Amino acid sequence: MIAAILAKKNLNVLIIDPEPHPKFSVGEATTPDTGCKFKIIGEKYGIPEISYLSNFNDLKTKVSRNCGIKKSFSFLYHEEHKWHIPENSHQFPGPDNGVLGPDCHLFRQDTDGYMFHAALKKGAKSILDSALDIEFEEERVTVVCKSGKRIECRYIVDAAGHNSVISRKLGLRRTDRLKTNSRTIFSHMVNVGRLDEINSQARHPLHESTLHHVFNGGWFWVIPFDNHKESGNPICSVGLLLNRNVYPKARGTPEEEFYHFVNQFPSVKKQLRLATPVREWVRSERLQYSSESITGHRFCLSANSAGFVDPLFSSGLGLTISMTDLIADKILTAFRSNDFDITNFKSIENFFNQSLRHYDEVISRAYESFSDYNLWDSWFRVWVTGNFLGTVSNIDLYFNYLSGRKNLSETQSFRYNNVLGMQTKEQRDFFLNASRAMEELGAGKLTSRGVSRLILDDIKEHELLPKYFRWSDSSVKSTPDFGTYGFAKLYGWAWLGNHSGASKKFFTYNPWTSFVKEYIKKKCNFFPTGIFAP
Repeated sequence: MIAAILAKKNLNVLIIDPEPHPKFSVGEATTPDTGCKFKIIGEKYGIPEISYLSNFNDLKTKVSRNCGIKKSFSFLYHEEHKWHIPENSHQFPGPDNGVLGPDCHLFRQDTDGYMFHAALKKGAKSILDSALDIEFEEERVTVVCKSGKRIECRYIVDAAGHNSVISRKLGLRRTDRLKTNSRTIFSHMVNVGRLDEINSQARHPLHESTLHHVFNGGWFWVIPFDNHKESGNPICSVGLLLNRNVYPKARGTPEEEFYHFVNQFPSVKKQLRLATPVREWVRSERLQYSSESITGHRFCLSANSAGFVDPLFSSGLGLTISMTDLIADKILTAFRSNDFDITNFKSIENFFNQSLRHYDEVISRAYESFSDYNLWDSWFRVWVTGNFLGTVSNIDLYFNYLSGRKNLSETQSFRYNNVLGMQTKEQRDFFLNASRAMEELGAGKLTSRGVSRLILDDIKEHELLPKYFRWSDSSVKSTPDFGTYGFAKLYGWAWLGNHSGASKKFFTYNPWTSFVKEYIKKKCNFFPTGIFAP
């Protein structure tokens, strides 16, 4: 994505990649806030190929039918050797209203290849090679390749992920600064079963969700790509995350260990009883890492090169698209002014480090909450609250842009670079209280039920959450749908509801000149001039 943006803006861009596309990668599920961000960044830089990754309808018709639809996050809480209890289920639906959504399961070998070729069409060049070393000089950077080639450039973005060449050369990698402590086992499988019948009260079929099986000590993911009628892809991404504080040591082969945990949970075993892997099993050591610094003289690390927490809540793609915007913007500014001073890139570092720490807090606390259903139930609501606020913040910018009231340069501002709503005082205070309660649980000062009650009471008083969500009611397991009616109701609550008015900061757009206009364009493929002029 960064290469496509820079090439479109007439910079000479070279992608050095050791493997040709298509190639395997994990990290497949978008989220409501991530999907909206894809749309915004595509519009901002005039690259529709990025926008197509924002929603399943465009993804299916313009990129690949091998991808899956995602109508919600779904979580099933399990106890060992017991069938799943339907009441111990949660969902968080994404938007699906004719303008935004539905979210996606990205079949990465197709979507990554698509984006790679989009970058080439914009003017980027590519070579198949590996970077062995990087030499930094005052005015240039030289990449020394495995083939013997020496490539000179003025700036380099390291997007090699965990195997970051710059991190290795400069000794930037850190593994001791994040609280989350997990490892993973995963593969792609076929013949994965469906469990929709075990929870008939769910708003959306589990098969159309990113499905999480949660238990004390870890969780499974199930991400299907065959969950719509036009798919010709029988593959399902399946993985297991284990809390290393509970399960520190690997046992047996990766496959043996995976099925050891599958066999402890009858509902999971039922779903996977006929499943067959179509790739070798992959097992990792600890997943978490960060970096001493992510910008320096003539270089920047992309999101996955700079740090990673855990796949829970699909945080990786969220940081990736935000960092894509920040990095591309700063590089373009540097080339226009011919000023590559490291201080000009410091905001990238500040944003990433703050965001990584926050995701780490959210995810590490989630692992702690898995020990008790009521604790998990309340912490799930903490995460949903943040994702909801981050999403409506991005939606506000996008709809103001559609109606001509804002330009998309504001993606750089705190107001809209709003990871899980944490730039909002109301959400920040709420989250810190919830996290402090979890800390007191660990210190033995509160019980699980005490923490749960405290969090639910705070949710009840949260000024930015609609009361009609009933999100402080533990019997309510899902937020409402965000279809056309749900979206209209949400806007009406913000402007007509009997509350403090703080919520209006997320709904500053005119729906007639943005949402309705865009809805008609998409549904009718035309828009009469002047009907909803701003």
